[in-house]
Amino acid sequence: MNINLNFLSIEINRIFNSGPFHKVEMLVCENGLLCFKHDVLKYYSSYDGLYAVLKANAVDLKNQAMVYQILSKHILNQLRKPFHGLRFPEIKSAGNDLLQVVNR
Repeated sequence: MNINLNFLSIEINRIFNSGPFHKVEMLVCENGLLCFKHDVLKYYSSYDGLYAVLKANAVDLKNQAMVYQILSKHILNQLRKPFHGLRFPEIKSAGNDLLQVVNR
């Protein structure tokens, strides 16, 4: 299964906008890393890192709705973790990604 970045972006922002927040931007870096940005936080992951999250959460890759829901919740957890704690504590992380706080 390939991860469709458009579907992932839509699901992230669908879940994100249900709370008191704004939009999460998604960029693909030159080196192939995926960057998810909100406010002063940037969360970097690779496709392999995202697949590792799916594996850690025992997600059936044939269930596309679950794939995008788990990945979205994982990404939102990573963006919230330093300041607000985990919003979705049931989602397991694979622990091989990078979070960066950037100056405005």
